[in-house]
Amino acid sequence: MKSFTNLFRFSTKIARLKEYKYPSLNQNVKDNVIWFHGMYDSSKNFFNIAQNQQLRNISNQILLDCRNHGLSEHTETHTFKEMAYDAVEYIANRDMKDLYLIGHSMGGRTILGALQEHQAFLLDRVKGVIIIDVLPSVYAVDSPAIQQMSRYLQEMKSISIVDKSFEQLEKEVKGNFSDAIAANILSNIDVLQTGQLRWCINFSALEKSFESLISFEVRDCLWKGPRKVMIGKKSKFTSMESVAKTYPSVFVDFDINKDVIEFQNSGHFLYLFEQEKFINEVVSFIQQVDSESNSFQKQKEKFLDQVVFDI
Repeated sequence: MKSFTNLFRFSTKIARLKEYKYPSLNQNVKDNVIWFHGMYDSSKNFFNIAQNQQLRNISNQILLDCRNHGLSEHTETHTFKEMAYDAVEYIANRDMKDLYLIGHSMGGRTILGALQEHQAFLLDRVKGVIIIDVLPSVYAVDSPAIQQMSRYLQEMKSISIVDKSFEQLEKEVKGNFSDAIAANILSNIDVLQTGQLRWCINFSALEKSFESLISFEVRDCLWKGPRKVMIGKKSKFTSMESVAKTYPSVFVDFDINKDVIEFQNSGHFLYLFEQEKFINEVVSFIQQVDSESNSFQKQKEKFLDQVVFDI
């Protein structure tokens, strides 16, 4: 593994990622689910989901703050190639297998980038992937969704946290933003031991990288493994039409009827607004993949036994 990760260090700076772990309630479980959050978010978005008993009965939960977010390292640059490196090195250093990768928005594109750039390494480690409400293609700078993201970054950046307590800032933010936006802003504030406040988001890196992030594209990946693409019917980032157009170059034999789940009552954050359905779909996906994998393994063992017997 050292030679593998050292290769990346010569080509890019790897960021130290903050991890949160929720071990399975079943000691015999081998499956590991790694969660990747979206831009301006952090692992906190998945805390409630990762503690769900259904999920913890069948898998270990690992939540990662990506670079320049949460409590992970702040770096000068922020590209999908680098985030893919971060994720792959994290897996390589721990020699992790039996993996399910789940990513929302930026996290989904990070997974797609990793599948494209490091497919040979991940092929025998990743059992399935779930991509949440994002496309593998270029987003237009002037699209409503991207314009909203850009404005939101500037709004957060304009909030002064100097010489304020968290309680003071909380009152100010809740008075100026909707409940959902206020909760997200406050989740990006870290309270130091001194009582001082610190932004968890590296505004400088994200501003410099913003256009390259939205112009990122995954094509001709042709990943053969099990997959699900989950989208919100009310989302500004995806649609059934755009998914049908872009994902066939990512996944082999992509079938929109089988591989895509549309959440009728949700927008971009479908895992928050339809949490019960989301968890049920994730659990069902993992169980189905494991069942098919076990069936294939039994058939393989039976075939090998027959071959040995014939010899």
